[in-house]
Amino acid sequence: MMANDVLKIKPDKQILSYPSERSGGAIHASAPNDVWQTDVADMRGFNVKGAMHTHMLVAVDVFTRKTYAAPMKAASSEQVVTVFKFWEGEGIPLPKVCDS
Repeated sequence: MMANDVLKIKPDKQILSYPSERSGGAIHASAPNDVWQTDVADMRGFNVKGAMHTHMLVAVDVFTRKTYAAPMKAASSEQVVTVFKFWEGEGIPLPKVCDS
């Protein structure tokens, strides 16, 4: 029986329950570089044997949707700081808030 069939037979049996108060998944920014969303991508599956960089930091400016990416040697906070210092040195203005 499919999920839609269950809901037709017993509509009170919700399969997925959402919290009563939620943001709706929206993250808001009022200006460029106000809020960035970041994530670390594990690139080991694509890595050439012996390569130094195994991960990648990806950041998206929520307001402009401009995307930045940089290679990292590991998925560590030290490497994230190194990337942010690199971006700052390249003249990229850093965000006020970073959401990961």
